[in-house]
Amino acid sequence: DSKFKIQNSKFFGLDLSKEALKIAKQNAKLNKVNKNIKFLHGNLLSPLNHNSRFKIHNSKILILANLPYLSKDIYAACALNVKKYEPKSALYSANDGLAHYEKLFFQIKKILQNTKYKIQNTILMEISPEQKKPLPPLIKKYFPQAKIEFKKDLAEKWRVCKIEIK
Repeated sequence: DSKFKIQNSKFFGLDLSKEALKIAKQNAKLNKVNKNIKFLHGNLLSPLNHNSRFKIHNSKILILANLPYLSKDIYAACALNVKKYEPKSALYSANDGLAHYEKLFFQIKKILQNTKYKIQNTILMEISPEQKKPLPPLIKKYFPQAKIEFKKDLAEKWRVCKIEIK
């Protein structure tokens, strides 16, 4: 039995890239957690809106997001090997790298508004260090009561944003 198995929990792996989902499925199988994860193809959380198996009746939701977050200028300055390894759609996001996160916040707010249950929602997302300043006002636009915390990576750069919504 897998050490990652958590009783009564549901895990979804969502991605717009079919190739990324294929690799994620292979990794899940390799790590013996494939029976615990339902992989769905689509944009951000939209596959969950159309999936009858996804019903919010839990008291806790954890969203891990590694979305495209590079601004136009940062993407332009990226090393060629980075651009060769990853498609632009996996790296670049409009609105100073925040467009994908704003869409995600909108979708989360919509899902939370459509449930009658009190949900504790935690979002962990990878960010560009330059987004530490503009992110809090954007988060508060959708979740005024949110608790926001930033964490540094091993290079001492702001890299993770943790949002708690109760």
